Amino acid sequence: MKNNHLLCKSITKSYGNNKIINGVDLSIKSGDVILLLGKNGAGKSTLIRLLSYLSLPDSGEITINKINYHKNNAENYRLEIGSALHSNMLYNDLTVEENLIFFSKLYFVKNPK
Repeated sequence: MKNNHLLCKSITKSYGNNKIINGVDLSIKSGDVILLLGKNGAGKSTLIRLLSYLSLPDSGEITINKINYHKNNAENYRLEIGSALHSNMLYNDLTVEENLIFFSKLYFVKNPK
């Protein structure tokens, strides 16, 4: 397993005048398990979308191994991150991890763990 380090520094995200994410700092290393818990509308899905490069932060920085892929190469960033969001496009008989590995292989990701 790679020793990746995902780091968020003061990220913010707004939709119109509604600030959803406000100055989030986060550090995740390979092997870490993260639980996001909160009420509806608290920003959990928005944060996952930011970390998965499905949305850009309004301000702040998200890096993997000190590289800011939002400013550089989005495709390489996507190869480093996997996520499972609300819409279920997964195979029900596979675990989330197995689904992520399966779809990683479809996109030719080397060593998807």
